[in-house]
Amino acid sequence: MRLTLNKKEKIVLDYSECPRCHNPYNAKSRKKTLHHAIPLFLKPKTMVEVALCKECHDELNKNYSHIGKAKKTIIKNSTFKEFKETYENLRDKYHSKQLNRGEFGEGLWSNLMSYLEKTSKGKRK
Repeated sequence: MRLTLNKKEKIVLDYSECPRCHNPYNAKSRKKTLHHAIPLFLKPKTMVEVALCKECHDELNKNYSHIGKAKKTIIKNSTFKEFKETYENLRDKYHSKQLNRGEFGEGLWSNLMSYLEKTSKGKRK
């Protein structure tokens, strides 16, 4: 099926069960959530959302190196090497003008906080 939308129209692909795992939704781990097909940090003109269970949504989001959520960048890393690679990637994007100063600063802060959170959790174990 093909849908044609006007600019700024919103579409939600809603299923009676999760389209990834085909399990029915429930109130806990299989709670229905909406995933943005075009990440919000890309500032889409048309919102496209897909209903997924929370478990599959979380799994999908784990595969992103960063996730834009309400202008807050969450960067996933666990080792110093990943932390450094993320920093260098952010720096290169800033220097090539793919990121503005605010996005660059937000990414640096998020990268640092993510790394510190991972290292402090590792020390508690």
